Amino acid sequence: MKVLVTIDDLGMAEDVNRGAEILLSKGVVHCLSIMATGPELPEAVELARNFNVAVSTVLVLIFAGAVAGFFPAWRAASIHTIEALKDE
Repeated sequence: MKVLVTIDDLGMAEDVNRGAEILLSKGVVHCLSIMATGPELPEAVELARNFNVAVSTVLVLIFAGAVAGFFPAWRAASIHTIEALKDE
């Protein structure tokens, strides 16, 4: 039985990157995900380039969340305040 080790949110913080670097150098990690909006993104990208691992980004989830929140916000913005208060 094989165990696949994944690192999530690389680029989120300097400590996360340090821990990832240790695990990557020991060959423990097989794939990782990079937080595209993380403050340590440039360093995370460099780490991913230096090791032969599968890389995915969290950007897809951020985009999906923004789209999912857009439609309820649009609908709420079209409600007139006085009419909403009458319903209560």
